[in-house]
Amino acid sequence: MLFDNGNPYSNGLPDTLHLDWADFSCGFSAVNEQALGRMAEWTVVAYLAADCDLASPIFDDLLELKAAGSSRNIHVLVLFDGPLLTDSFFARLNPGTPLGEDIILRFNELKSNDPATITLALRLASAFPARHRLLVFGGHGSGWRGLLLDENDGMRRYAAKGRLVLPGPGAECDARLHADLAKAQDRLNAAIVQAKPADRADIIALDACFMGNIEAVGFFHKYGKTLLVSEDTMPGQGLAYGAMMNALHEGASQTGRELACEVLTATGKFYKDRPEDGPVTLAVLDADKLEPFCEAFVRLVQTLDARDDACFAAMRDALQNAWSFDLTGMIDLKGFVLQVLAGKPPAAVAAACHEVLHAWNDVLIATSALGGPDAPNGLSIYAPPPRAFEAAYIEAANTLPLNLGIWAWCLGAIYLRQLGTEEPGHPLLDSLRATMTQLMKQGIYKP
Repeated sequence: MLFDNGNPYSNGLPDTLHLDWADFSCGFSAVNEQALGRMAEWTVVAYLAADCDLASPIFDDLLELKAAGSSRNIHVLVLFDGPLLTDSFFARLNPGTPLGEDIILRFNELKSNDPATITLALRLASAFPARHRLLVFGGHGSGWRGLLLDENDGMRRYAAKGRLVLPGPGAECDARLHADLAKAQDRLNAAIVQAKPADRADIIALDACFMGNIEAVGFFHKYGKTLLVSEDTMPGQGLAYGAMMNALHEGASQTGRELACEVLTATGKFYKDRPEDGPVTLAVLDADKLEPFCEAFVRLVQTLDARDDACFAAMRDALQNAWSFDLTGMIDLKGFVLQVLAGKPPAAVAAACHEVLHAWNDVLIATSALGGPDAPNGLSIYAPPPRAFEAAYIEAANTLPLNLGIWAWCLGAIYLRQLGTEEPGHPLLDSLRATMTQLMKQGIYKP
């Protein structure tokens, strides 16, 4: 069986995949049958997108969750999507049992970056209700560009003759799996029908790189009360899952905010003792304060006029001096605002900057970032050097949450002026002009 010997990805993916009958089976163990529909204090739902080069460390995270496992007060659920075949599953994890016993539903492959699969996971999780919910999304992240890479090439990888060894004819393997799936799904459906519709999660934790990006964070504030995100890269070993589970088992009555802060502190301490992984830039955010914060930022953007010399100079210097993340083209958001203030902008701009900083104090609960005008503070925004700006960001402006699309147009305006002065022949100028003109004709942008 794939999971008989711990992490099946620790030595890389096998050239030949050997599967047995146990890899085509799933269902309810006695302990999971008894837990079905039972109200607990917390449900932890780990959505782990491991069909990529993170399979090994993400599976280690799963084993860390399983070591603590479920109890009468805590349901620990996972939807795991792996890079092989039949290694994608939905399970309720229990301590001290073989993983195979925990697997309720099993799939040949899943598309973990499909919103429909996320909806499926949350629906399945509702069969194990609780007063509080923690949702964890683990995988690759790239800010406004998206969350959860899924290479989905297990079928292709083992399509060649001899690379996939089955315990019997393929049709019989699939028939056995489908029969088990149907039986387990019927049991789940009966509990889901009785389950109370889920409210917002107490915590949404994004265990992925660069998801402390305001454009990305804005999509989650309606679904969780407290958000835990990483502004910069997130080391491969991820969050401190063991500490998180210990905190839950020791005090299931704590609030989501308290738990998120414990995870932030424990994760920061773990990587502080591992300097080779670098510091982490986690932030705990009050999702209810995110909308007022973005409203304050939008008002600041509305005061930034690239045609005004003083405003242009302050903004240009702030974009150059704020802490930047070269891999993504993002800059630290609070640092940018502090740098604008340092540039002695017009009075209206300065007042709007102070309003943003005041709102920042409300939205930020805790951070492991260094802080300051030239360091990470917990949230980023897209603002690469003008020569690296992606016109696709302007095209995406209308889909950004909380009216943040106005920032794309602000950047476009300042980059047009900056490049027009410094490099009038730069090809980005034509791309920006063409994109902005096209969207103005469509009525999407009205300067």
